[in-house]
Amino acid sequence: SDVAWVDVASADDVAHAVAECSNAGICDHNTGTCSCLSGFEGIACERTRCPQNDNGEICSYHGTCKSISEMGELVNDVSAFRRVTYTEVWDADKVFGCACELGWTGYDCSVRQCAFGDDPVTTGQVDEIQEITCTCDGTCTGGLMFSFRDEVTSFLEFDSSDTDVEAALESLSTLRDVTVDLTGNLCADGTNPLTITFVGNSGDVPPIRVVYSTLESDAADPTTEVVELTKGTREYAECNNRGKCNRDSGICECSSGYKSSNGAGQEGISGDCGFLNTTDI
Repeated sequence: SDVAWVDVASADDVAHAVAECSNAGICDHNTGTCSCLSGFEGIACERTRCPQNDNGEICSYHGTCKSISEMGELVNDVSAFRRVTYTEVWDADKVFGCACELGWTGYDCSVRQCAFGDDPVTTGQVDEIQEITCTCDGTCTGGLMFSFRDEVTSFLEFDSSDTDVEAALESLSTLRDVTVDLTGNLCADGTNPLTITFVGNSGDVPPIRVVYSTLESDAADPTTEVVELTKGTREYAECNNRGKCNRDSGICECSSGYKSSNGAGQEGISGDCGFLNTTDI
């Protein structure tokens, strides 16, 4: 027995009492086991089954099966963007769904996505700019790691330079091109924050996140802060609004006159349709 999926309310806002097989299955009283209705599973039919593809693969092997409460705690800037608390509601650990990996979508993560980018025809837009302040006064030791869209950089020492930070960020497959401006060390007294301009990633870009830190100081506890200085306004559109996504291959089929770009309007290998090739028009 478990909390019922459906039942008759016993009072105002009082329902979902404990029921045999959660009212989503039939009990075999000879064996004491539940035979669940389609879409439900568990010894008491107490949870929904995560979607499967035609081969019976949960989330099509391109995602992770999670409950609503687990999904609320997830922030990866790919399938979940904001942390919410959903733990005290009756179905918090009963309803399950797929959190898809980058490049996949659909309720069962079986649908390919194509490259996203800026429409090369529109004008008057700006790149996203973020500022990171790492304050580590006194004698500082250790370092940290950043993440962007579920990928994590290599370890950066507290005295890393702007060149070090830029190289670490651009090693991520989710970042195409950034410009890092920093005077002095990555982590110092907090008076010289670093700025990151997202040249190759369009749209209102999710924040760089600090996911690991070993920073220590003989003064105050080290702190890090990430703020958005300028919201990116270039389009973040599949195939740049200048082509069609082939859902079987995940490759953009560009309209006449458009080719793959570098994410900043020039010809490149990003796989989108962000380069306007005027010689082909």
